[in-house]
Amino acid sequence: MDTTRRNFLIGVGAGLILPTFFETARKHLLANDSPLILPPSKPTIELLAHDYAGNGSFTLNWGDPYSDLPDFIDVSWRDFADEYMDGDYEWVLLANEDDDDFDLDDTVNPYWAEDHWILKHSPNGRAYDLLSGYDLGLDHQEANGVGQIEFIEGDRPGSDYRGVEADAVGLSLLQHKLNELNSGISVSVY
Repeated sequence: MDTTRRNFLIGVGAGLILPTFFETARKHLLANDSPLILPPSKPTIELLAHDYAGNGSFTLNWGDPYSDLPDFIDVSWRDFADEYMDGDYEWVLLANEDDDDFDLDDTVNPYWAEDHWILKHSPNGRAYDLLSGYDLGLDHQEANGVGQIEFIEGDRPGSDYRGVEADAVGLSLLQHKLNELNSGISVSVY
């Protein structure tokens, strides 16, 4: 399996989620055609789960799922680093190390800027970074069946996609686990 793509079957197989909650979430989905999401008592971050294709596969977003890609046409490398890289010029200098005439006030390469924004600042990229920072107790088996959550980094060769995708039961189990961790993260269906 490609090391940049991590598939997980959340906790059930590893005994980290009680089978009774799994069954409750599954039955709720069958009866209500929606995930059972029990929000935390004091949410501080809201993730929006959106089923873009309408096929039961939700993408998690931290922010508006329809955020537009910024226009980087007239942005300098310096302004880009200040706005999107917390003023870290090292990556900018590294990306331009072969250019002897490079100046931080030159216009940023829009393709490079778009790739960086998609990975780090898009709503799905932000959700990926946020959730990957938690020990969700997910096992490393190939995901299949009900209760699936996938952390995807590059869904095909050359792709700059980064995101967390789940089915409806997976959303229920994810929220359950985030509540156990007192993360303050709530998952809502968009």
